[in-house]
Order: sequence, then structure tokens, then C-alpha cells
Amino acid sequence: MVGLAMLEICQLAGPAFAVGARRSRRQLDLVGANGGDRRHIRAIVLSGGLVIGAASAVIGTVIGVALTFGLRPVLEAQIGSRFGDFDIRPLELLGIGLLAVLTGLLAAIAPAVTASRQTVLASLTGRRGVRRASRVLPVIGLVAIGGGVSIALFGTVSQMGSVVVAGGSALAELGIVALTPVLVGLFGRIGRWLPLSPRLALRDAVRNRGRTAPAVAAVLAAVAGTVAIATFQHSDDLQRRHEYVATLPFGTGLAQVTENSGHKEVPAVRQALARELPLAVRADVDRLVVGKPGCDSWSDEPGCGRAEIITPKDQRCPLWEAENGPASFTTEQQRTLRNDWRCEEDRLGVAVSTVVADEKLLTVLGVGDPAAAAALKSGKAVSFDKKIVKDGKVTLRLVTDNKAASALAEKNQDPPGEDKVLAAYQAPATAKGYGLHLVLPPATAKTAGLTTAPFGSYFTLDGKASSEQRQKLDGTLDTMGVETEVSIEEGYKANNSLVMLALAVFAGLVTIGAAGIATGLAQADAEADLKTLAAVGAPPRVRRTLSGFQCGVVALMGVVLGSAAGILPAVGLRLTARREAQSLYETGIAQGHIGKSELAPYVPISVPWETLGGLLVLVPLGAALLAALVTKSSGALARRAAG
Repeated sequence: MVGLAMLEICQLAGPAFAVGARRSRRQLDLVGANGGDRRHIRAIVLSGGLVIGAASAVIGTVIGVALTFGLRPVLEAQIGSRFGDFDIRPLELLGIGLLAVLTGLLAAIAPAVTASRQTVLASLTGRRGVRRASRVLPVIGLVAIGGGVSIALFGTVSQMGSVVVAGGSALAELGIVALTPVLVGLFGRIGRWLPLSPRLALRDAVRNRGRTAPAVAAVLAAVAGTVAIATFQHSDDLQRRHEYVATLPFGTGLAQVTENSGHKEVPAVRQALARELPLAVRADVDRLVVGKPGCDSWSDEPGCGRAEIITPKDQRCPLWEAENGPASFTTEQQRTLRNDWRCEEDRLGVAVSTVVADEKLLTVLGVGDPAAAAALKSGKAVSFDKKIVKDGKVTLRLVTDNKAASALAEKNQDPPGEDKVLAAYQAPATAKGYGLHLVLPPATAKTAGLTTAPFGSYFTLDGKASSEQRQKLDGTLDTMGVETEVSIEEGYKANNSLVMLALAVFAGLVTIGAAGIATGLAQADAEADLKTLAAVGAPPRVRRTLSGFQCGVVALMGVVLGSAAGILPAVGLRLTARREAQSLYETGIAQGHIGKSELAPYVPISVPWETLGGLLVLVPLGAALLAALVTKSSGALARRAAG
């Protein structure tokens, strides 16, 4: 990452140093005219790189520390956790500063060598030499692109997977960078269909590929990384949306006190809930208590116990009842048993799966079965797990000795305790319990001699709770001093919007910076031509228009090439993830670890067209408008050098 960052900075800073060297060309040539040789020219330009690198290190460090300190509260609020002490480490900051100085020096090497190669006579007379384009570099670029794509595609079926894909993608991107001068030349062919100003800007970029190519390459690298991450994140977001399992019906919530010792505060929590949120239906729920009501659910302390549902033996999954577990069966038997209804597992889990509540709970959970509500009213328990009901009965065991129960559990035996056999109604398969296994009517629990304690409320909203209402409720609950969790099912929410925005802003800033640097260099080269245009009566807006189009052309070329280059790593990584997920799924079924009822893996590949469209349209347009705005409409007239 450090190397890629340095490469990106060098690609941006190199043309900037070239602008400075071009504008200081006369002073540098005067040094040569007075006896200075190429070493002195190189030393002057390199010294400029050192000075700018050192200044950047100091300014960047100060700004970075200040921003970290100033934005700390905002970041803590965004992340949801507090940072540690504000610790400044001088040695690490010094290392970062030295890296900035080194980067400045490296970025100045190419402009220093170029400036030293120019003859004094040609520079003083305003002439520029013509340098032939390399014929070897495009061939190397094509080979790198072909090899990189092949390696990346091989990585999708290789055991090394993402490492090979990343390596092949990096090689292909370097190949595109090497091919940039040729690609810039190809872009120039569309100039014949453009109006005057964009045609001049495009032809100027093509004729001066030495300054255009590095800027395009810098934009390409930044946009490629942005497109790759954005495509991967967008595809991963679609996968998570597909795999998302709602914990409650949409718009339904649960407020629960997570500490058993806080059961006395539950009525106050319910009152706060009704006061602060627009509730439509509130279903209060209690939990079963064995022993002290303040004991933790699985505490081994004296006087603590639990109520446990006893599944009939013939309805238990044989995989877990055998002496050696699944290892007691052959692979074929495991595959068969995994598809047995007795071995199906609930995808949702809740802290309290057996609750005491009235028929309002069924309304909140969206259970539309009239028979379930009638059964609850008549005193029958309602079950959402058909494994625990046999012959219309369900067995609850009151375990008073958790230590003995734990010892027997290690031997795969039922815990000791008193049984309560209750009449139960099995809800249809279409009715979802959302993690609840059994609902007991309050009257039945009292008749059976079961002790209960309040622990929370399920609820539905009349509309939607606003952010202010949620914050006010959280503040009220915080003042109670009891651990309370309030959750409202709002469907799947992507958590990568901030990342996507940051990537788009980063790519936009790099694009505008690189295109601006290239535009500055173009203006330095074309100053004489612009003065000639002004002298022959060209309108003042020509300078602004030409500058804007020069910047926009560089930005557009970089964004187009970067978008194409960024798709490869994203597609390769997603194909790798798809192969691995499918392999795990098929292996799990073949070996009997999972059943066919498990969801088949879904690993989509999707391009974030909104982000891509913003990069392709808004970023070049913004760069062009910004360049046009900051460019002076007219420059001072001066004598143009002959030749």
C-alpha cells in the first residue's frame, strides 16, 4: 500500500515539477550559459523536490494531527465507540515526514533529467526538441495486459485465489499505464468531430504525450482502485441483502432488559417505550423463573435454575443423540439425516425462547392463524417448533441444579428436574416465531405453578420512529441505569455508503489534481500561442475555454481508462469468492455437514452504475469547469520569440 501511494504521488507530483522546470527554463538555461553543466541543472531541480517534500511533510503532519484532534468526536460518533488517549508519536511522524521528502525527491528525478538534456540555445530561443515515442513500451504494455488478465482469470480457479487475482490485476494495470501514450494517441482521432476548443485541447494533449500520459496514468490508478473497491462493495452488498434474515416483521420492535437482575425496572422501561415512541400494539412478555429471579440464565450459583423444553426422544435429531455425534454415521446416512425435519435448525436465535404473553404477541409477530389466537385464549401454549410437540403436549422441565444438569449434558443425558406437561397448539409452518419456540398464556403459567418475571415488550409502530424519538428514548433508558436493548426491524441497511462516498471524493480530488497539473504544464508550453491568439484579436474567453477543455480531456481519458482497468480485479475477486462458496456448499452436502434445505450460495457480480456514471460524467465536467474558473481570461502581451 505504501508503494502504491508513493507511485500515485510521484505520478501527480512529477508533472507538477515539470511545470515548475518549464516555467523556470530561462533561469536554468542562464545557469548553463554561465558555465553550469547538466549536473548543476539536475541538482537545482532535485533541490526543489527536496524543499517541496520537506515543506509538504511539515504542513501535512500539522494538518493531519489537527484534523485528527478536531474530527475525533465526529469519528467516535460515526463508529459508535470511544478512542483511547490522544497520543502523538514523534518517531512515527518523523518516518512519515521522511517518506514525504523521499517521495518529493523521486518525483523530481524525471523532470530534472529532462531539463538537463535540453540545449541552452534551444531553450533560450524558445525551441523545443522533438522526441520520438518509444516503440518498445507499448509492446511491453500489451504483454503485461495479456499476462495480467490471464493470471487474474487463473486466480479465480487457483487455490491461492485472491492473491493471484490481485497480482494479475496489478500487472494488467501497469500494462495499461505503459500503454497510456498510445491510448492517448487513439483518443486524438475523435478530435475531427469536435468543435474548435475541445479539438485544440485534445490535439494538444496528443501532441504532448510526455506531460499528458503521467497525468492520465495518475487518474487511471486512482479511478481503477475506486472502481474496483466500489464494484466489489456493491456486489457484496447485494449478496448480504439476499442473505439477510429479518429478526422481526418489518416495523416491529423488541425492548428487553438484558440483565435478569433488572427485572424490577421493566415496568418503567415499558412506560418509557409507550411515552417516547408512537406505538400501535404493545405485547408485554415475561420469562420463566426457577429459583431467584435475578440469577443469570445459566448460572451455577446456589438457588439458581432454569426452565427447559424437553424434546421427545423420537423427535430429536439422531445426529446429536448418537454417542459419537455425527461421526457415528456414514457419510450417506449423514446426508440423509441432514434433510430430516428433526435436524433442521432455526436460523434465528433469541435470548429468551420461551415466553409468557397473551394473544397480542401473535398480532405483533404477524401470525394470522385464528386457531393460534383461539388456542392461546383458551389456555393452550402455542408452539413454533414442531419438534417439541407430541400428541398435542409439550414438556417443560424445571431444573433446580444447574451444576448437575451440566454434568449430565456432557454425557448427552437430559437434566434432572420437575416436569410440567402442558397442552399445546402447533402453529402452521407459515407462521414465524422469529426465534421464539413456545408462548404460554399467563393464566396457564400461573395454574401450572410457574414463576415468571417481566423482561420486555414486543411492539409495532404507528408510522415510523424518528431519529429524535429514538435518541430521546435512549437518553431516558440511560438514566435508569439498567442494560436495555431496543431494536426495530427496518430491513437490510447497507453500511458502505460512507465508504463509497469517500472513494468517489478521493477519485475526484486526484482526478482534478492530476488534470490541473497537466493543464498548468500545457499552459506553460502554449503561452506563446495564447499570446499570439490574443494579439490577432481572439476573444478573452478562448483562454478560459481552452484551459477548461484541456483539463477535462485529461480527466476524461483517465477516468475512462481507470474504469475499464478497475473492473478486472473486482470481477476476479468475486469469481474467486463464488467458487470458494460453491465449493464449501457442495463439500458440506457431500460430506453430510449441511442439508439441501440450506440456502445455496449467491455471489453476484454487479457494477455500481451510479458511482461509475458520476466518475465518467461529473468528475471530468467538474475538473473542466474548475480549470476554466481559475484561469485568467487574458494574459499580458509580449513579443514572441522568433523560430
